[in-house]
Amino acid sequence: MPTLTFPRKDLERLTGNSVNKLDFSSIKAEAAVLGAEMKVELEDTNRPDLWSVEGIARQFRKKRRYKVSGKAGMVDARSAPKIRPYIAASVVKKLKLDDAAIKSIMLAQEKLDETVGRDRKVTSIGLYRFDKLEMPLVYSTTESDESAFVPLGFRRMMTPSEILTEHPKGLEYGHIIEEGKRFPIFKDAKGKVLSLPPVANSDDLGKVGEDTKNVLVEVTGTDRREVSRVLTLITLCLADRGGKIFSVDVDYGDRKETYPKLEPIKVRVNIGEMESLLGFKVKELRTLLAKMHYDIVSSKKEELVVEAPPYRWDIMHPVDVFEDVAVAYGFDRIEPRDPKVATYGGLDQNELLSDKVREILIGIPLVETINMVLTNPTFQRYSMNLETLKLVEIMNPMSESYSCLRAWIIPSLVELLSKNTHRDYPQSIFEVGEVVVPSGNYLGSDTKLKVSCMIAKSDATFTEIKKVLDALLRSFGKKYGVKRLSHGSFIKGRCGSVLVSGKKAGFIGELHPQVLENWGIKVPVCAFEIDLETLK
Repeated sequence: MPTLTFPRKDLERLTGNSVNKLDFSSIKAEAAVLGAEMKVELEDTNRPDLWSVEGIARQFRKKRRYKVSGKAGMVDARSAPKIRPYIAASVVKKLKLDDAAIKSIMLAQEKLDETVGRDRKVTSIGLYRFDKLEMPLVYSTTESDESAFVPLGFRRMMTPSEILTEHPKGLEYGHIIEEGKRFPIFKDAKGKVLSLPPVANSDDLGKVGEDTKNVLVEVTGTDRREVSRVLTLITLCLADRGGKIFSVDVDYGDRKETYPKLEPIKVRVNIGEMESLLGFKVKELRTLLAKMHYDIVSSKKEELVVEAPPYRWDIMHPVDVFEDVAVAYGFDRIEPRDPKVATYGGLDQNELLSDKVREILIGIPLVETINMVLTNPTFQRYSMNLETLKLVEIMNPMSESYSCLRAWIIPSLVELLSKNTHRDYPQSIFEVGEVVVPSGNYLGSDTKLKVSCMIAKSDATFTEIKKVLDALLRSFGKKYGVKRLSHGSFIKGRCGSVLVSGKKAGFIGELHPQVLENWGIKVPVCAFEIDLETLK
């Protein structure tokens, strides 16, 4: 859970209220006053807008409409580096910063760099003294021995290569850009270097202090949407300190973008569906929506169109609005009641089916394995000689090793075999588990239950794995056939589609030698994978 510590008076100044009058349950948080400090533990990890004292105060204030006061200039990004192709910028003027404000903004910057920014790989933030800059700014590339400047915390001029090998931040983050032949560089119109993104800012231009009145905010990265979102959050944190927002154009040559993007998020809400899910009639709906900073833009008898603030990234579906209504209403006000129908506990039909499949395969005998549904695209695609397999990928994964959901089980079993090459053969394994595949429904994916079996030994053949498939399907009284199939993971001519009642249920075959080499497996491997739905 994100935990914040900040001066109590700072929150009271930003909200205009005593902390004793603030309802922290409305942001799903627990707060404790520790003398002059406050400690706030947030239960939600999907609301980065609350990861600062400014964000928390924003939730408690009467809704403030953010607007752009004018245009501050342009960034020329026509020669943006391919290794880090996106940049967004804004300017916040007429600020009154004190030590608490600066520390809070720096803390928010660090948290966003670490989390959303994936330790600056996806996004990184820079703040600069706008009054010292000459517009337009230029985001381009430089050689390793060019564009020397004094980095933050140092006293001498350093080239990009020197920063990467001698500066603490260069040693920590240099690997993000050192793969490229040229490095990203951010300059003003007179050639003064603002930063070497995402590694180090200029000591002169990038040192924001209490005397700084006008600040340029810049975010670079590899994901255009995340770059824009992070810029919006930091811009609003500064605006909450009394500043006025000014936009900046970014010229990519083939298109122009204007930042920050402060358009609200529109959501269509069905009142009947909301009340059905919440379990009670919502009489003060407009008041509750207003408390959570929603605007109602159109209203019908059973439907509303509402606008959420631009910083609410977590609003992706009407259910998210329903949850906010419940939070504003107060979970402690919802009266518990016994269900009006008799209910009986029991195993789900899919679990009963899965148990029967396990019992049959263990008796053959095969060894059951249990693997994670989370995996990575390399294992699912490229290590299996596939290029175009569609996957459900995670937007902000905690680890690159677990950045997508598996679309089939066989790679999980192959990975297990690759970790047990020192064990005796034969190795006969299986798994009954879930896979997640992209779909056109509102969730964007479907979860399916499948079974996969695999045999690894010196004389493993298509015939041997087909015997296992035959024993499994005949146990369920299913007649099946095998039709020739071309599949990148299997040897040509030794792979087929499994057809049950004329419908495709899965596939079977001998793994391709290249797949075995990719995984470091020295013996032949044969396998099949079918959908459990066909066994019902």
